[in-house]
Amino acid sequence: MGQTESRLPTSKTLLFLIAGLISEAGRAVIDFSIIPFEVQRQRRAALYHRGKEFTALQRLREKQRLLKTIQNLRQQKYITARKVGKQLEVALTRKGMTATLTSRLQRALTLPGNRYTVVVFDIPETEASARRQFRWLLKQGGFTKLQQSVWVSRADTYQLMAQFIKTAGLMSWVNLYYASNFLHAPRR
Repeated sequence: MGQTESRLPTSKTLLFLIAGLISEAGRAVIDFSIIPFEVQRQRRAALYHRGKEFTALQRLREKQRLLKTIQNLRQQKYITARKVGKQLEVALTRKGMTATLTSRLQRALTLPGNRYTVVVFDIPETEASARRQFRWLLKQGGFTKLQQSVWVSRADTYQLMAQFIKTAGLMSWVNLYYASNFLHAPRR
């Protein structure tokens, strides 16, 4: 392909696009006869401004890639799906929600000045699995361990983390806030 020709979206890009759309809605009903055409319509509009059009082969490839990505999401257990007439009802699994949240945490904007998002938690031994998964999420989301059960991030992840903490039922054990004055500055 030349530099001016359109590139098809990668499977990873489609995965996060679909997962993001589903996470915004909580549940989504997907009509497979509409989605490929909607993606194509948006891409055609972008190409039109550059004086290009999709060929029939490109449209077919894009539709196949989209359907394959959705199938891969199901196989990898990022989404669940059930057919309702000619439509497919799709929902993120716990694994899908974690992947989507991790991606959003990694892409969050940096806080201005010397500010940090701080997570302090004391999840009991009886919830060891939840504690282990929470630490994993913090690491994957770009947080740095300041000290035992205190993690910080330069990214503005407060709203994302607050929503996750409420949804996961961790409110009793986790606190979240912004901070800027540390006796010992967090290592980056």
